[in-house]
Amino acid sequence: MLKKRLIWLGLILVFCLVGQWVLSASQPAEADPPQTAQPVWLEQKPSSQSQNLDNLHQNLVRQLLIMILIVALFGGGLWWFVRKYSKGLLVSKGRWITVVETVPLGPRKMLHLVEVGRKKLLLSSTPESIRFLAELTETSLPTSPQKEPSL
Repeated sequence: MLKKRLIWLGLILVFCLVGQWVLSASQPAEADPPQTAQPVWLEQKPSSQSQNLDNLHQNLVRQLLIMILIVALFGGGLWWFVRKYSKGLLVSKGRWITVVETVPLGPRKMLHLVEVGRKKLLLSSTPESIRFLAELTETSLPTSPQKEPSL
């Protein structure tokens, strides 16, 4: 479990670093002259200040669009990865066979209640094997899950 969390944390860190690199590469390098005290008559005119604001606005819009693209690519890649590699992990309902319930018993050990037609089968699975345990009848199954009494 800790390995998975570290892998996810690493992926998020790489995603952030790549995004920052793309955003910094998309900005044009502007050489700002050093600021010195200038007389009032030599200060920049309002038109050049509005031009600087327009450039800033364009840069912000470009950064926003790039980040939206990066997030969309990341989401699409994550969607593809989950669809490709989680086929056996998702509980599916077939035409005649249904996994009613799965309960973990320990690391990589599961107990499955499977319905085949009208029959209900209790199976156990480990990485090495799958074993038939019992065929359950309607009288042996509780109608609703019972909770243990709390103390």
